[in-house]
Amino acid sequence: MSTTAATTSSSSRRASVRPWRKEADKEKIDPLIPEMYMEVGQQRLLAVSLFMLIQAFKFYDLTRPESSSFTVKYFILDSGFICGLPIFRIPWLTFTSKVVMGQALVMAIITILLFNNSVTLGTILAAIWKGLFDKELSFSGTKVRSRDVFDRSAHLSGRYTVHILPESTALLNPTRDSYCIEHSFSSVSIPVRLNSTEPIFIQLDKVNFDTLEKTSFNFTKKDIKKFKMDIPPENIDSQKLSYISLPVNSPGLYRLAKVVDSSNLDVRLYQTDVLVTSCPSAYILGTSSQNSLVDRCIGDTDTPKLVVDGVPPLKVKYSRSIKGRETLFSVQSVQPERFVSPLIHGGLPESGYIWRNKKSLDWAASKTVEVDMDTTLGVTGEWLYNIDEVEDAFGNVLNYSRMYDTREDSKVMLSKSLSYGFMVHSRPQVRFQGCDAERPVKLPKGRSIDLPIQLTGDKANGPYTVKIERAPLDDDSSSKAHEFEHKFNGDRERLTVDESGVYQLKSISGKYCAGDIIESSSCLVYVPPEPTVSVEFDEITDKCAGSIGVSADLSFTGTPPFRVSYRIIKDGTVVRNEQIDIAHSRYQMEFKPDSAGNYSYEFYSLDDSLYKGLQLNDGTLRVDQSIHALAGAAFTEKSPHRRCCSEDQVSFGVKLNGVAPFKLTYEIVHGGSKRTKYSQSGIENSETEIETPPLKSGGRYTVTLVSVEDKNGCKTSLNEEDAIIEVRRQRPGAGFLPIDGTMNVKALEGHTVGLPLRLSGEGPWNVIYRYQNPDTEEVEDTQVQLSKPNGEMIKVNRKGKYSLVQVSDAFCPGEVADTSEFSLSWYDKPEMSVVPSPSLTQLEEMTYSRKAVCEGDEDVFEIGLEGKC
Repeated sequence: MSTTAATTSSSSRRASVRPWRKEADKEKIDPLIPEMYMEVGQQRLLAVSLFMLIQAFKFYDLTRPESSSFTVKYFILDSGFICGLPIFRIPWLTFTSKVVMGQALVMAIITILLFNNSVTLGTILAAIWKGLFDKELSFSGTKVRSRDVFDRSAHLSGRYTVHILPESTALLNPTRDSYCIEHSFSSVSIPVRLNSTEPIFIQLDKVNFDTLEKTSFNFTKKDIKKFKMDIPPENIDSQKLSYISLPVNSPGLYRLAKVVDSSNLDVRLYQTDVLVTSCPSAYILGTSSQNSLVDRCIGDTDTPKLVVDGVPPLKVKYSRSIKGRETLFSVQSVQPERFVSPLIHGGLPESGYIWRNKKSLDWAASKTVEVDMDTTLGVTGEWLYNIDEVEDAFGNVLNYSRMYDTREDSKVMLSKSLSYGFMVHSRPQVRFQGCDAERPVKLPKGRSIDLPIQLTGDKANGPYTVKIERAPLDDDSSSKAHEFEHKFNGDRERLTVDESGVYQLKSISGKYCAGDIIESSSCLVYVPPEPTVSVEFDEITDKCAGSIGVSADLSFTGTPPFRVSYRIIKDGTVVRNEQIDIAHSRYQMEFKPDSAGNYSYEFYSLDDSLYKGLQLNDGTLRVDQSIHALAGAAFTEKSPHRRCCSEDQVSFGVKLNGVAPFKLTYEIVHGGSKRTKYSQSGIENSETEIETPPLKSGGRYTVTLVSVEDKNGCKTSLNEEDAIIEVRRQRPGAGFLPIDGTMNVKALEGHTVGLPLRLSGEGPWNVIYRYQNPDTEEVEDTQVQLSKPNGEMIKVNRKGKYSLVQVSDAFCPGEVADTSEFSLSWYDKPEMSVVPSPSLTQLEEMTYSRKAVCEGDEDVFEIGLEGKC
């Protein structure tokens, strides 16, 4: 054999599974309309329906009187339909150009015959019938053909015998498979079917797709014997057929040029061609390095390309994974621009004889086509493109998803350009929060302040660099506008400034992406003035006591709320030092000392919301006064409130001011209408106690201080807070509840039993119960504290009688129900005894002796049992 092609048997090729091979289907034509939009069956039905509609209109036009353009119109419609049908490449309805021309001619003749009245369609059909069925009736009554009766070879005589031997033929690629070569160092084997022959020489021609240069490969008898196939590629049971496989290792058109059998005679060859192409392949051409994931920003556009190599038109399937969610895509009819191929229009000849008249075979050569995959990145996360499968025009498939069963090793996929990925990051956003021209930020003099900046972005994309421009205010001529940058590591960091002005956010950028500036993008910062306070004092006088205090009218400037500190000095000693918070710019307060003496009232410190601890040294903020105390009285407790039972008496402490002795007048109001006034005279001390009479009626009582009169006879009406007394209308009570309707309870000896109680009043309750031992008549009192009115139990574990002695709730002693007595006893213990009989002799307690009995005899004795079963 004068070729270097490697040998690979066809049987091994068909048995091995390769992802780029599939059984060729010569009848398969890809329709112009992809099957994903309309199935092939529906396309055929639509084409046939359209043809029948044209014919129906044709017969309808025959019934109309005006049909002068009938022939021309329907010649154009029929020809246009028949010639345009192959463009759609519908299986079973795609014919060769000769068949199409014949169909158009037949329809034109039918149209002419339908319109021409002189030659009817029936006449033509009768003539055809006569030609096909030309038998005539003979004298014997049978039908014979006239051409069989007449002997046109009567001038020949004698006999000549011809022996016809079986025809020797050779057919290349009988299975009509398609072949492709993946690499320059690989090869494929093409089967040859031999009929009734044993070849000793085979010549295989190869035509180059690009140059049409022909190369011949010769296979000798030795080579043919080595390439013989043990397993036939076809399922045909015939002893006359044999198969060999011829290896080829380069793309091109192959055909059998010559086959010589053992008789040195040429074997008849079937004119069939085999196209061996380069296997299809594809890779992704990204916009950056293919060895690792790159970074992108949301809203960007990435333009990777699918680079597909193979015989057009090609199909490629790829997948796109976003955050692990995979979407499949299929690109059909991938081919160069203005590409012409018989595979697109009509397909290859059914005879298998492809190359004639040295026409161009460029359409069978591999082409490289780029397919754009422009993508707008609208979702953050990991994006990954993977090529799954590529198929050429001959049905050769390269399935990458089978070659790489898993995609866990993304670096391998990336390195082979079968995968392309990137990480889409979100864009950061920044704005001033709560600060704009309407809501400026106040900067205290000589201090710094944090501007409220809100930054939105992933921490993994940080740190973020924000560019800020600061412009001075109109009244600030000492500084100029300037820009500066600040880095933020997180979304909660703040920008610290110590200058007034308008701060404008200009830009933001992170580790991967530039961000957006959203409103509000500017912040006004100004320095407010320090707060001030002015005080106007007015003396408070009484007709009896004279000066009894001062009132102070305060006016503030600054940023509220304000806090002012003041002190009260009595006889040179500070007796009171307090602070007061004021929310408005004006405030009025009074100073009324309780006791006589020389007083000074002084305001010494001022705060507002920005400035703290400003010292006040103005002499107008201090006033001195001598006080002669005015008679007054108030309860020593703040908001005094009592609860008691009916018939109880309640007392309250009262603090008195002024010169003793005092006369105190108070009244007790019950029910809002019953009012009783009481007086207490000759009070020498500054504190005293008033006591109510027994409060017999339940309800609410109010004790009100009415007036106080001092030694000088100055009587002062009082407006102090009242004291409240809540008198219970009903005393608390306690009683036992029966268990299962009885107050006599039995239990197992030593077990604990809960005796249920019913309580009334307000908890908690203190209950005293009495236990009486039935054996010793011993009596024992026990006190327990309970919190619930129902469901409480007294736990006991001794037999005897239990009775309630005393109960009191949170405020009052109570009453015990007369029937509140429980009796607890034990169940009798079970007993067992032996029934006496003459055959039993008692030896000691619970020990008996039985008379002897013979071995094997039955013997019994009786026992007695007492108890519950």
